[in-house]
Amino acid sequence: MTGPAGVSRLRRRLLRGTAAGSALAAAGLACSRAAAADPAAAAQTGRPGRARPPSVEDRPFWFGFIGDTPYSRLEAGALRRVLAAMAPEPLEFVLHVGDIKSSLESCSDDLLASRLALLDECPHPLVLTPGDNEWTDCGRLLAPWEPGGRLDRLDWLRAHVFSRPESLGRRRMAVQQQGPGIAHAARASMTSPKLPENLRWRVGTLQFCTLHVVGSNNAPQNSPELADAWLLRQHANAEWLNETVELAVRERAKGLAIALHANMGFEDDRLDGWARMRTLVAAAAAAFDGPVLLLHGDTHRFRSDRLLLHSHGLANFQRVECFGSPFSSSWVQIRWDPSLARAGAGEASEPFQVSIRSLP
Repeated sequence: MTGPAGVSRLRRRLLRGTAAGSALAAAGLACSRAAAADPAAAAQTGRPGRARPPSVEDRPFWFGFIGDTPYSRLEAGALRRVLAAMAPEPLEFVLHVGDIKSSLESCSDDLLASRLALLDECPHPLVLTPGDNEWTDCGRLLAPWEPGGRLDRLDWLRAHVFSRPESLGRRRMAVQQQGPGIAHAARASMTSPKLPENLRWRVGTLQFCTLHVVGSNNAPQNSPELADAWLLRQHANAEWLNETVELAVRERAKGLAIALHANMGFEDDRLDGWARMRTLVAAAAAAFDGPVLLLHGDTHRFRSDRLLLHSHGLANFQRVECFGSPFSSSWVQIRWDPSLARAGAGEASEPFQVSIRSLP
């Protein structure tokens, strides 16, 4: 596998080709070097220090994958049935990649709380990463920090979903957060790029992380407040992904799974709200030098493919998109089999076995 020095070299090379990439690269490298030099500081900030590899069992396991649901009361009923059907399944956890409501529904505290309560009924640990419908599509005519405005809604989510380093669900799972789960974390992030919704956990030899990357072109930037929040979120995402790759390499994980909401449109090379993250995800797949799985939602179409094979030569990279509304009675089950994992960014292997599950 590529060592941490190789990760940094590749990151620097790829980031130089993006807008403001040199600033992101410098910040990310500075943070990584500080964490390596000071394990105590790393523990306080959520960054990995010189930790020993955890004691893990190199075994196959399953997890569930959903997103972009429910978009109505009717779909809430369908999701409740799906969660009940998951109960007897041997799942380590369930991943929901955001959009727990439609963009046409209210962004009120009551509606958001009711959807979170539904997800909390999951019989397995449930990990949530934000979508655009929960905050970027809210309060379009309001100032960002007005009650009901975009950053106000993001602040609400951070205070109610990411206040503690644990999952939702009847059976909670401990996770690591990039930033502290405190009230008004959105305001704090304006001066410190630490996102409490960026999570990391490991099961067996597979390392997972979430990144706050959403649909709607990765959130509007049509006010100074939103532009600042957007830039700092990109900074935090870059730092979190880079550190997760370094951690996975150092602790000899056999696979890496990256979860986010947006379908970032890797098929078209263009300067948009996702350009930096497309570059960083490709860099992560090349730097990890083993099987990498990208999990996303946003466009409501199930697919599983080798997204970066022809464009980047990355045979180790697999993309899976979950079902979304109106297909709320279907979900995806993924099995990780470490015995099938092969090292090498140019090496194709099949450790991620994807199956569709649907209710009648």
